[in-house]
Amino acid sequence: MDAIPDLELEQIPAWLFATLADGAARRQAAMHVLTLATIENAEPRQRTMVLRGASAAEGWLQFHTDRRKSLLDALEHGASLSWYSRGLKLQWRARVRLQDMTGTVVEDTAWARTRDLSRRCYRQSLPPGTPVEKAGESGPPVGEGR
Repeated sequence: MDAIPDLELEQIPAWLFATLADGAARRQAAMHVLTLATIENAEPRQRTMVLRGASAAEGWLQFHTDRRKSLLDALEHGASLSWYSRGLKLQWRARVRLQDMTGTVVEDTAWARTRDLSRRCYRQSLPPGTPVEKAGESGPPVGEGR
């Protein structure tokens, strides 16, 4: 999407979800990458996430994280998302409710679609942000599971 169309107010939600669905489907799309903000242990946290799915009909967005994340502890507090499109010159923000899909068919389907390089990232033994002395020091991928 290269420009914001001239819309009536009631058309904006459908256009927004179409733009988000495009972001989930195409790596080069304007809304492919988002920032997730949460409160964890009374501290604000932000993560850059990749949008993996969007459904206007069901009102959900999908993005993935590994199981180590304290993000799961933040489920009860809610979260906010933000996107910025340089091409559209538009920032969107939304308050959201997070849902853990661990152990569901949603997780199984997502894992089956995950590329090998992404799987290696999810399996790393050290949490994101852990200082290391040199590249590759984070250790071998953890297990063959998720």
